[in-house]
Amino acid sequence: MFSSALNQIRSRNGMLASCVIFLLYLEKRYSSSMLKTFRKFLWQPLLNLQIHPNSFDSLENILTLHLTHPFMIIIHEYSKIGNNCTIYHECTIGLREHKSLTPPRIGKNVFIGCKSLILGDVFIGDNTRIGAGSIILATTPPCSTITGLYKAN
Repeated sequence: MFSSALNQIRSRNGMLASCVIFLLYLEKRYSSSMLKTFRKFLWQPLLNLQIHPNSFDSLENILTLHLTHPFMIIIHEYSKIGNNCTIYHECTIGLREHKSLTPPRIGKNVFIGCKSLILGDVFIGDNTRIGAGSIILATTPPCSTITGLYKAN
């Protein structure tokens, strides 16, 4: 059981990212307080990484996650990350101050480039590619490529 999950994770990620994702998988599957403590006090401060297992609706979403460089990634606990997403380093997916308390939702097969910000009550459509350094403040259509500042008119 563990070997098939680990093999699926390893086929898509490097060693460090595989360890991070596998620990997320175990914490989501078993709701272990020991793994939660390990996440909060060891690899979150070490990698500047805040990814919560609740950000994923299913174990399959965790298994298909692709982190190329798992450093300085912040994903709000109540954000929802879809299946088969790729997230590069220094990305933030979270709330928008003073606007909405609803976190972003990320669709399936989404690519998020490095140093991107996705803030507020937005939905990133399926098969969307977000360029490096982009700021997303509005819902994006599916099958689109977004670069720069994307906000509602």
